[in-house]
Amino acid sequence: GGPEGFCFDELCGDGYQPVVGLSDEVLLERVRNFTKLVAIQANQTKGRNLMLTMGMDFFFSRAGQNFENLDVLVEATNRFFQDGSIEVGDFFGRDRFDKVKVFYSTPERYTRCKYADAVDAIRRNEKNATATLSTTTNSKYDPASWTTGPKTGDFFPYADCDHCYWSGYFSSRQGFKMMERAGSAFLHMAKQVEALVRLQSLDEHEVKDEKVEEKLNNLAEGRKNDPDRSWNSSPLYTLDDALGIAQHHDAVAGTAKQHVTYDYAKRIAEGMSDAGSFVTDSLRQLLFGPESKILENLRHCHLLNETICDTSQEASRDDDATIYVVVHNALAQVRSEAIPLPVDSDSPYAVEWLQDDMEWLAVDSTLLPNKNYANVLGAAPFTLYFHAMDLPPLGASVFRIGRSQEMAAGASSATLSPLQPRVISLLRSIKPSGGGDARVSRRLIESSFPGRPEEGGPMTISNEALSVEFDRLTGAIKSISERREGGVSLDIGQEYGYYESYVHEEDPQQQPFVANFHARPVLKDGIADDSS
Repeated sequence: GGPEGFCFDELCGDGYQPVVGLSDEVLLERVRNFTKLVAIQANQTKGRNLMLTMGMDFFFSRAGQNFENLDVLVEATNRFFQDGSIEVGDFFGRDRFDKVKVFYSTPERYTRCKYADAVDAIRRNEKNATATLSTTTNSKYDPASWTTGPKTGDFFPYADCDHCYWSGYFSSRQGFKMMERAGSAFLHMAKQVEALVRLQSLDEHEVKDEKVEEKLNNLAEGRKNDPDRSWNSSPLYTLDDALGIAQHHDAVAGTAKQHVTYDYAKRIAEGMSDAGSFVTDSLRQLLFGPESKILENLRHCHLLNETICDTSQEASRDDDATIYVVVHNALAQVRSEAIPLPVDSDSPYAVEWLQDDMEWLAVDSTLLPNKNYANVLGAAPFTLYFHAMDLPPLGASVFRIGRSQEMAAGASSATLSPLQPRVISLLRSIKPSGGGDARVSRRLIESSFPGRPEEGGPMTISNEALSVEFDRLTGAIKSISERREGGVSLDIGQEYGYYESYVHEEDPQQQPFVANFHARPVLKDGIADDSS
């Protein structure tokens, strides 16, 4: 918060003491008090730039009142220093500062000014070794004396006294944390699908000789002029907005009040519902064509963590029903997963996978009972697990599930009516209708990946600015390097472990920050525990 006596909010502990409407005589005295408090901070700060934090959590509930007073304080302080009513040397010493200026700023500007402090001091010292800031004032103020190397040692977690760790938020409200992570993953996948649908629409209206860049520009220009395509018109906006709000430090951290957390969860749930409807409709369009009526009841199961999926549970109660499952892979690499599907019947099931040649291939599956220890209302009594192998990158695979006896009776032939998908890979599903080169669209969404390094060797991810090296065995960051000539390269060590926040009886003076951190080795199969 601001210096004592200069908090201008209704919640100020020392009471609201406005500077608006004061006479110049009274205002001058208030500014003198303000300058004394600033001088105390300056005496504890290196360099010529000070950051005055004039607010804190829950303040600025009346922003107009705050800024009216801040405007007066800033203007009066600068005016009194300029006209000589207040002398710099009376408060800050005779040698350190030439003038004082107070102004609104930003963390970015403050960082640049502190950097300039250090650079100027170093240049001044190099130019004249005998007439430096260090020789004319206490060297503790000299930015040139700052440590130039990177900070080392323990960064985390934060503690505000010897045994007071701020670490509870790492594990509080695990359910909401998982909801936010699942929602974020779903949003990224949904954005991929949205982009693919827009590209498909672009191709279907393609002019034969028109370049892709021109088409994209025209599409963007059309959105600007179309009132129905505003910044919040995306079908994913509700989820995007909810997850953005959930990034607040009291939201995903799990430190908000309970009724507020309920509201965060409600917003994400509504967003997931809206995005789920869009994704299922879009996947149908990409796989079977924009005009297709196939799988019109395709639904996204949001409650698999509770063993609930209304569509599959209802279909499993019908012996003659066939369940079609579209499994989408949002990663840019092939993956295999065990897919859970809640069902209400324990009859034998057969699961088949649709191949590129339109043939069905049987895949392994198993049926397990759901104990439902939490007594979740509506949870399925059984879960059918099947192996989704080799899911294509940024693509989807189609599976069908039915009673094993019906499948064996001939339902597994190559006749796919009414299910006749054009393609399985979404990357291949976008083809110009005018006979153009399909690679034009694919280049917009495909990326080239370097060859896989030798097993155990480092893995590097880079862009035009930075190169980050990972340990392939543990997944931990090993180094970060600037790619420019003469750029900085930093070796980085990551450790996983736990802290002890209490004082040991045998050593009451033991300091917890480093000595009480116990690192656990990271092995190929995970983090080792104490029993190993």
